[in-house]
Amino acid sequence: MSRRPIPTSANLGCTRQGEAVEHLFRGEAQLRSVKLVLPCVDDQSIDFGYIKNNRLRGIQVKSTNADVSRTKDDSRRYQFKLIPDGRVKQGHTVLGVNTASVFVLYIIPEDMWFIIPCEEIGERKLLSLSVCDGEVKTARWQPYLDGWDLLRDVDTATAG
Repeated sequence: MSRRPIPTSANLGCTRQGEAVEHLFRGEAQLRSVKLVLPCVDDQSIDFGYIKNNRLRGIQVKSTNADVSRTKDDSRRYQFKLIPDGRVKQGHTVLGVNTASVFVLYIIPEDMWFIIPCEEIGERKLLSLSVCDGEVKTARWQPYLDGWDLLRDVDTATAG
């Protein structure tokens, strides 16, 4: 897949970058035959919905465009701020396990999508991913790279 120019917070601001990545996610999901449901209001903890096992589930999309450090093997480390336990912090509603079941994490400079169930993230407030030469170096999260199948309805996928 060829690399597309991706808007970043440097030229858009964080809110606009998030909105741009949500639109990009919607397009990528459509290309991969993932059926999404749009929320009827812009909720901070649900960006999209999807149907899995005849249940409506929530998706939270997050992105980052800057590596925070380099490792000895020249890997780039990217971080995502997550608060998956549904608490309110500094007057803002944050993602709760009861509202979303999947985090979609996008590393803009690497053009990499990770689809990670919230229960795998657990109580983490920060998730780090290391990448070197287009390969994920964080073994725990490798299975979730391009995990689009996690968003497909099992019944729908086997019916056709």
